[in-house]
Amino acid sequence: MQQLSGNNAKRILLIATSHVGNNIFCTPAIMLLIKHLPEAHIGVIVTSKRGASVFSENTAIKSIYISPSIRKLRQIAKNYDLAIGLHASSDVTNYCDKITIPCIKLWDVSSSDEKAKHRAENKLRAMQIVLNCPITDTDRHYELGVQQSHLDRAIKLLKKNAHDRTRIVGMHLGCGHTQVHGWKFFYRHRDHDPRLWPLEKYIELAHFLHEARSDIRLVITGTFAEKFMAKKMMKSVPDIVNLIGKTSLQVMAAAIQTMDAYVTQDTGALHVASATTVPMVCLFGPSDPDETGPYPKRDNQIILKESVIADIEPTDVGKEILKLLA
Repeated sequence: MQQLSGNNAKRILLIATSHVGNNIFCTPAIMLLIKHLPEAHIGVIVTSKRGASVFSENTAIKSIYISPSIRKLRQIAKNYDLAIGLHASSDVTNYCDKITIPCIKLWDVSSSDEKAKHRAENKLRAMQIVLNCPITDTDRHYELGVQQSHLDRAIKLLKKNAHDRTRIVGMHLGCGHTQVHGWKFFYRHRDHDPRLWPLEKYIELAHFLHEARSDIRLVITGTFAEKFMAKKMMKSVPDIVNLIGKTSLQVMAAAIQTMDAYVTQDTGALHVASATTVPMVCLFGPSDPDETGPYPKRDNQIILKESVIADIEPTDVGKEILKLLA
């Protein structure tokens, strides 16, 4: 297998997916690459605008190409010495197979060590082998390129000031399914997904928290396509702060960083929140938190799991939030 150095790969083309979560999983490996090859020109091909948002504010990435045709892909690749496929999805493997420059498929890189379960750790260890370099705990973090301007925007949206004594609790109502299908008002199943905690449960949780503490202010996050969920939520919980459809990925991350606690199911928002230090309650149904849960793990991250996510009770979630606030 080819190993990288500044001599044999001065221009490197990374190939990422259309999914926010899967691309966030790749960021520790990407930052390890940038750390050990700081002079390399890094470009990224992403197969959707949504997926590209993960890399859009990373100043170390010099070029981003979104869903190029195969013909355009080959023209782009000619300007690079090497390609690295980051994720074993059909869109990435298709691009990897169509280029003529050398290509390392990160999912094919393995070592004699026992395979880590978390997807982000697997990618980081694979990149370590490619680079033949050490990994430290400081390498185990997600990078979204959040800047001071994003934090300023988040504080403005939250109407937060230095004298505000309220405790902000965030909730993310949607998932990848609602991001894709939420705008289809005619689609009956746009809010049905095995990873999705029912909206009615979030409403129950909101009432539980308001009854438990008068100083809690609730905030909901999500994408423009999930506005239908915000409408239902605000009808039952009128004093909620609605950020759905009002933030970029980086502004959302900045807003989450300012919160006192955050609740989300296994979706891209969980991984955005993992890029911050916010205390979290993470809700899991059929998916495995050891594989797609918070990364890296911290003591202030609570995981609640049932085989059917709807079986998680709002009072149990609320009690965990109150512990985090205490």
